[in-house]
Amino acid sequence: AFAMHGAALLRRWFLAAATRMNPHLRYAQVRLGWNGNLGTGSGIVEMRDLPLLLDGARLLAEAGALSRREQAGFRAWVAAYGAWLRDDPQGVTARLTPNNIGTFYDLQAAAIAVYLNDPGALNDIFRRCRERIQLQFDPDGSQPLELERRDALHYCCFNLQAWSALADHAARLAPVA
Repeated sequence: AFAMHGAALLRRWFLAAATRMNPHLRYAQVRLGWNGNLGTGSGIVEMRDLPLLLDGARLLAEAGALSRREQAGFRAWVAAYGAWLRDDPQGVTARLTPNNIGTFYDLQAAAIAVYLNDPGALNDIFRRCRERIQLQFDPDGSQPLELERRDALHYCCFNLQAWSALADHAARLAPVA
């Protein structure tokens, strides 16, 4: 019963033409009258739980709650969101942001690469993560980019949440060359 309910929610949010979410965050964190009424790169954090959604979709598929056609449709949605994240100026801005926004970008990109079985993209992401972690952490473990922010404790923990999830993805895979 729970799997069927979960599948109904996935269909409504990602598959049904009349109700599905568009595969972008073009209006995430929009401020009216600024940036042409479009969102910003930091808006990608609104999809920070994408890895959990993808895990849920895998469980729904394994439970037989989604047809092969629905699974393919959801994979197509995820691929379209991944392409938007990679190519749209908002996604590019997020990828280039050195603080937690960039970490959450990498987390989403890694989760998409795992879901779509794209080891080449995953290797590229983890290589970028190696560079990012050196920028974000001082040898004493502090996070200077997060510590300079108004709610430093929140942002330090928020960033660690993304790093922990990235580490979980990395632990399941072969080492990056």
